[in-house]
Amino acid sequence: MAKVFSREATGLTREFGFLDAFLLNMAVVNVAGGLAYDILQLFFFPGASLPLVFLLGGIPAFGIFLVYTSLSIIFPRTGGDYVYISRIVHPTAGMANAWLNILGFFLFTLTGFNAWYVVYTGLPSLLTSLAVSTGDMGYARIASFIQTNITFDFALSTIVLIIGACIVMFGLKVFKWAFRLIFVYYFLSAALLAALLLVTNHTMFINAIGKDTYSNVISSASQMGVYRFSLTETLLAAVPLGFLTFTGFQSSVYIGSEVKNVKRNQTLALGVSMLLTWVYLVVLAYAASNIFSNSFLQAASYLWATNPSAMPFSATPFITFLLSIIYRNPAIAFLLNSVPVVGGFLLIPSTILASSRILFALSFDRILPEWVSHVNERLRSPVYSVILMMVIAEIWVVVLYFFGYISTWLSLSLATPLAWSITAIAAIVLPFSKLKSNMQVLPRWLRAKPLGVPVMVWGGVIQLAGMIAWLASMFSPIINYLYLGPLIYSAIGVSAGIIVLSLGLYYGALLYRRRQGFDLSLVFREIPPE
Repeated sequence: MAKVFSREATGLTREFGFLDAFLLNMAVVNVAGGLAYDILQLFFFPGASLPLVFLLGGIPAFGIFLVYTSLSIIFPRTGGDYVYISRIVHPTAGMANAWLNILGFFLFTLTGFNAWYVVYTGLPSLLTSLAVSTGDMGYARIASFIQTNITFDFALSTIVLIIGACIVMFGLKVFKWAFRLIFVYYFLSAALLAALLLVTNHTMFINAIGKDTYSNVISSASQMGVYRFSLTETLLAAVPLGFLTFTGFQSSVYIGSEVKNVKRNQTLALGVSMLLTWVYLVVLAYAASNIFSNSFLQAASYLWATNPSAMPFSATPFITFLLSIIYRNPAIAFLLNSVPVVGGFLLIPSTILASSRILFALSFDRILPEWVSHVNERLRSPVYSVILMMVIAEIWVVVLYFFGYISTWLSLSLATPLAWSITAIAAIVLPFSKLKSNMQVLPRWLRAKPLGVPVMVWGGVIQLAGMIAWLASMFSPIINYLYLGPLIYSAIGVSAGIIVLSLGLYYGALLYRRRQGFDLSLVFREIPPE
C-alpha cells in the first residue's frame, strides 16, 4: 500500500511553550510600531476617535481568536489554515488560502516589505531623532545618505533578510532564544513608550515645541487642523485602521506541530496577545490624544502626507519622535525611535517561520516535492522551505526598491481578507460537517452554544463580517485609506492569479500522483501525523 503522506512522521518537535508562541504572535502584531503608524493615518478619517477606533477594531479580532483557537486545538498540526480548510471544505480551498496567505500576507506584505522598511524608513527616522535630541547633525547626514543611496539600501535590506532567515533556519531553539533576547529590548522600548504617554501632559508638549510652532502646524493644515468628533468617520476607520493593527496575533497556529500542550498554550498565546494589544492600543491612543491634541495629530498627519515641507521638522512625526522632542534625551530618543526598526526586524523571522510551515505542510501532503518538507536532523528545521521563502521575499525586496513599492504593494491588498474569509467559512461549516465529532476535544467554553449556535460559528460570522468590511473598504471611495481606485483591477488580477496558481499546483499534483498510482485525495481524509 502506498504511503499517504510524504513520511510517517513530520520530524518536527514540540519546542514552543506559551511564552515562545506568545512572542511569535506579538512579533507579527508589532503593537508599539502599529500604534505609532496608525496615529499617523488620522487624516484619512478626519474626526475619528482613535481610542474608539481601536476599541471597535478589536471586535473582528475577537472573532479571529475564537476561530483560530478552536481550529488549532482540533487540528494541532503545522500548516494552520491550509490544514483546517483542506480537511473541512476542500483541498482547492485550502490551496487558495495557503498561497493567498504565503504571498499576500506573510512574504510580500510583511517579510519583504519590512526588509525594505527597516532600512529605508526605520533607520533614517531613528537617526533624525538622534540629530534632534543631541544636536549632532552627523546623524542627519547619515540618514540622508541612507535615503538617497538605493543600491546601498538594497544590499543592507538583503543582509537584514538573510539574518532573519538564518534565525529560522537554525531551528526553533535558536529562534526562541533569539526572540527572547530581542524582545527584552522591544518590550523595554514599548514599556517606555507607554510610561511616557501616561505621565506626559499637553503643557509639556507645548513648552517643548513652542506655541507658535504648535499653532502653525494646525493652521497650515487648514480645515484638517480643526478636529471635530465624527461617529461616522470612527465607524469607517474601525476595520481598515483599528482592526488591521491586530492582524497576525494568530501566527502561532502555523507551527501547530511544534507547540507543547496545544489546548492550553495556543489558547493563552492567542488570547493574551489579543487582549494585550487591545488594551495597549486603546489606553495609549487616549493618552496620545490628550498630550498632543487631536487637532495637532490630525494636522501633522495631513501635512506629512500632502506637504512635508510645511512641517517644522524633517523626521516622520511619529508619536515616538514627538516624545523625543519633549524629553530631548539621547537614550530615550534611541529607545523610542528604534521601535520601528526592531519591530520591523522581528516581523522578518516570524513571518518566514509561519510561511515556511505552510509550505512544509503542502509538501508533507505530497502536493509539492517531498524535499521541500525535508527536516535537517541536526537542526530539526525544514531548511529548504525556509530558503525558498527567503528567496521569494528577496524577489519582493528587488521589486520594492527598483520597481516602485506603492503600486506593487497595494496590488496584493485583497489577498489577506480573501484568505481569512475562507478560514471563517470553514469555521462556520465545521460544526455541521462530518468532522463535527472532532470538536469534542475543545474545552467546554468553546463547545458552548449561545442562543443555540456553537461558539466557533459565532467567531466565524464575526470574522467573516470583518473580512467583508475590509474588502468593501478597498472598493469604496468613502473609505479612502484603503480605497484602491484604478489599482482595484490590478489587485483583482493579482489575487485571481494567485488563486489560479494554487489550483494549477493542486490539479497538477493530483495528475502527477495519479500517474504514480497514488490517489492524492486520500491525504485529505486524514489529519497529518505528528
